Amino acid sequence: MSSPDIYARAFQKDITRKRLHDSAFPKDLKDSAETVNMAADKIRAAGVKVDVPEIIVRPDILEWRGYSDGGDMWAIHPTGYNERLEVKKRNLKFTSAADFPYETIIVDISRTFEDALEGGNTPFAYFFSNQDHSAWVAVLGASHPLWKKTAMWDRKKHRKREFLLAPRSCIIPFEQAVELLVTRMKRTY
Repeated sequence: MSSPDIYARAFQKDITRKRLHDSAFPKDLKDSAETVNMAADKIRAAGVKVDVPEIIVRPDILEWRGYSDGGDMWAIHPTGYNERLEVKKRNLKFTSAADFPYETIIVDISRTFEDALEGGNTPFAYFFSNQDHSAWVAVLGASHPLWKKTAMWDRKKHRKREFLLAPRSCIIPFEQAVELLVTRMKRTY
């Protein structure tokens, strides 16, 4: 078998593997949207105008770049200066920042955060729900100099990926992050 044939077979095997793992994507996206909308409602209750972009499911995993989002939601400032907000659900038991069960929290995929940083729309905050949405915490984007890039196994993608982990000291109450956001939204630019 020639080298091009070997590469073609390896590529096809990789595509097949990705499509198999991608079959859960629509359900994961629906679950994520539920969590994002819960966070948006909590932030709106504090008086912040929030926009949640429409979710469009990609037709195929090979088209992921054209469907990747630019933020879970945006806090809308009256002057048009908006703040990007990210929302994550963790399958963990915690009731507050004080009893978060690990010394670090996975904030984001390194590449995703780096793209946002380069694009000038660094998330103001990452909001995290526990497994049953009964408790929420946050990590401010401004704390990113304290985060560490770490290669870890991604159980959903079935491969190693680089993640950003923040120390527990960066975890703050959800309400505190929202108060800071409210203050920021009152500033004039």
